[in-house]
This record gives sequence, C-alpha cells and structure tokens, in this order.
Amino acid sequence: MARRSCREQVGQFTQVKAKLETGCSERELAQELNIPRSTVQRWRHSQATADVPLGLAQFIESEEGLQWLHRQVLAAHLVITLLAGAGIRLVCEFLQLSGLAPFVATSYGSQHKINAALQEAVVAYP
Repeated sequence: MARRSCREQVGQFTQVKAKLETGCSERELAQELNIPRSTVQRWRHSQATADVPLGLAQFIESEEGLQWLHRQVLAAHLVITLLAGAGIRLVCEFLQLSGLAPFVATSYGSQHKINAALQEAVVAYP
C-alpha cells in the first residue's frame, strides 16, 4: 500500500469520521478508501476515547496539524536517539507522556520504522 500525503490522510480521516456517523461499516469504509480495516478501527477508537481538548483534536485533524505532529515525532527521534544516544523505547515513552499517543502509534515497531527512515536520511544528507 502506497504512503499517502498529509492532505490525503486528513481527507480520509474526515471521510471515515463522517461515514461512521451515518452507520457505514468499518469493512465497507476500508474497502472504499483502500486502507486497512485496522486503520479505520484505530481512527474510530481514537475519536471515541481520546481524552484531549476538542480544539487540539480538530487541529491535529487538519493538514497543518498533521504536519506539526509529524515534526514533533521526528524531533523526538532526532533528540532522543541521535543526539542523546538513548533508545526507541524512550521515544515511545515520550509520546505516551506528552499526550500525543491518541494521535501517534506508540508501539516499538511503528517507531522503529520511523527511526530507521530518519537514520537513513541523516546518512544520505550531503
């Protein structure tokens, strides 16, 4: 599955949110939008259980908010793993404690992928 741009992700999130309110099933949404059902489930769960201020949730759902969120995650990886020499588990812990967990996958595996891509980009930088 191809990686989607911030604009596409926000658009899909907005579509999922609206269609779930009309009673559309998760399976139908996943097939229609060509995204994993687990993504639809995660979005639904984060909407239902996120203990965050409404304004923050609305900001994160915007294109600018998603870009800001990506920058925060990359900054955490850069400072914690590359500058301080700590591990990815501390990045996961930071994301939990900072309140970003409702918006970011905080598992070791998902953060490992981000960290590997960051390390490759740093090595490739001229």
